[in-house]
Amino acid sequence: MLFTPLVSLCLGLALLRQARNAEAFAAFSEVKAETEALGMGSLNLRSRPYVELTAALIRSTRVSIQEFQTVHDLAWRQGYKGLAAEALVVQGAAMLQSAQAHPEAASVCLRSGLRLASELGAVPLMNWASLLLRTIGPVLVEAGD
Repeated sequence: MLFTPLVSLCLGLALLRQARNAEAFAAFSEVKAETEALGMGSLNLRSRPYVELTAALIRSTRVSIQEFQTVHDLAWRQGYKGLAAEALVVQGAAMLQSAQAHPEAASVCLRSGLRLASELGAVPLMNWASLLLRTIGPVLVEAGD
C-alpha cells in the first residue's frame, strides 16, 4: 500500500512525457490524495506541482502560481532542496503551457530551478530546465525586438 503513491507518481510522469495529460492528471491527483491520507509529506509535495501542470494542460487555464510557491517554500523549509528545484522547473513549464503564457516569468523560474538543480547535481532536472529555456529563447528574443 505504501508503494502505490510512488508507482502512481512514476506512472504520471511517464504519461506526461507521452502527452497523455488527462491520464497524467488522474495519476498525479491520486498520488496527492493518497499521500495526504497517509501523511507522506515529501511525496505529496512532489505531486502537487504536477497536478497544477497537468490541470493547465488539459483545461487550458491559468496556472495557480500560489500553489507552486507554497510547494517551493515548504520543500525549502523542510530541507527538500531537490523538490524545491523541481517545483521551480515545473512552475516554469506550467507557465509556458497555460492559457496565458508568460515566457519572461517562466524564464526566471526555469533559471532559478536550473541553478539549484546544478548545485545539487540533479542532471535530469537540469536537462529539462535547459531544454525549456532553449524552447523559449526565441520567444524572448522576439519580444525584445
